[in-house]
Amino acid sequence: MHADSTFKVAVVGHTSCGGVVAACTAATSNSTPADTPLNRYLKDLTSLASEIHNHDAFLNSSALVSNVTVQSVKRQVNNIVSTDVIKANWNSEVSPLSNKTMPLVSVHV
Repeated sequence: MHADSTFKVAVVGHTSCGGVVAACTAATSNSTPADTPLNRYLKDLTSLASEIHNHDAFLNSSALVSNVTVQSVKRQVNNIVSTDVIKANWNSEVSPLSNKTMPLVSVHV
């Protein structure tokens, strides 16, 4: 690997994601989602859908799903770049695993 090499992290979302649709449905219903493994897994996504729906309750379901998908990807990018590992890499700190300064990590959407 050359000194100017980078490691790349790609964060993606996809249209018509069943998880996003389920989270949006739960966020716009008047009931609390059942305590199931799937609903626990979707809890953060459902919370994001609720935030977006509460901010703009006039979005139709298709627009809500689209907005939640985009905002979820942005949130995941923010989660990645706020980790200590990425911050240390971007500050050219020596990795405790390799005892070297590692190639720069780049994050792509």
